Amino acid sequence: MEFNAAGLADAPDMNEELEILEEISGLTVAANKLGMGVNISGGIGYDNIKDISRIDFLEDIIAGRPVFTKSLSIGIEQAVRDLIALI
Repeated sequence: MEFNAAGLADAPDMNEELEILEEISGLTVAANKLGMGVNISGGIGYDNIKDISRIDFLEDIIAGRPVFTKSLSIGIEQAVRDLIALI
């Protein structure tokens, strides 16, 4: 199963972000109980990767666009290292 986290990028304030993170967290727990793996993509960036990485039962976090965009100025290896350092 793959969840879209685009709502995080569009959230108007921190309370809305926390609500979305709690909702995603609850859904990943439910999916895990059903034996399903969970990936997440969309709206993931350097600013919210740390919060997303704390959600239990996520198998993959797909953050292609922010890494690609940053890699244009600093190179792909450094862009990936920067993202991993935030987790």
